[in-house]
Amino acid sequence: DAVRTAGAEVVTSRRVVSINGSHPGSRAVSSVTLDDRTRIQCEMVIVAVGVAPRTELAEGLASIRRGILVDEAMRTSAPGIFACGDVCETHDFARDQDAVLAIWPNAVSGGAAAGASMAGNDEAYEGCTSMNAIPYFGLSIASAGVVEHDPTAHEVAVSSSPRHYTKVVLKDGIVIGMIAVGDTSKCGMLYLLMKHKVRVDGWQDLLVREDFGLLSIPESLWRDQVTAAG
Repeated sequence: DAVRTAGAEVVTSRRVVSINGSHPGSRAVSSVTLDDRTRIQCEMVIVAVGVAPRTELAEGLASIRRGILVDEAMRTSAPGIFACGDVCETHDFARDQDAVLAIWPNAVSGGAAAGASMAGNDEAYEGCTSMNAIPYFGLSIASAGVVEHDPTAHEVAVSSSPRHYTKVVLKDGIVIGMIAVGDTSKCGMLYLLMKHKVRVDGWQDLLVREDFGLLSIPESLWRDQVTAAG
């Protein structure tokens, strides 16, 4: 709705089959053709292909899957060689598997662990998960972890209104993903619950309420941390 209000047309369940010039041999785009033969006039085409790790430096030296494989100290399988950031596969704590997590917070935390390990002070990398936060057509949007849930394996808590939408994905009583649109002020707390694998059985519906805050969380879960901080 926000996109349409801004004057953009949304087309779903279609794909582009050709990018057309104004005449044969033209280097300027004039339109695209969809798989239902619809032609859309345009002056620019943007293609997003995701992230492809540059692993060639490690070829023949270290183990590679989609990215360079590392352990909890960011060591590769090659003696004396470490890797961090977009180039390697690290632990995704939301999905409980290794993955390429091409985001800046992952590079920072992985780099700190790699630096400590190279200095001889092994520091276990705590893991990360996919995260995005953007302003989009006048709306603040944030997401993290699993957002496309499997109804047979996951539970969801959802809250929505004309100007906000919140979805929390859970597995076995633990938060594994979230989406927030319009109001992203609670995302930091949700992310910490997800990272620390806090069980939310019995109060998961509170997570998507507009007044969700620290006092919404059972006192037994936060009093020790507050006391230690004081």
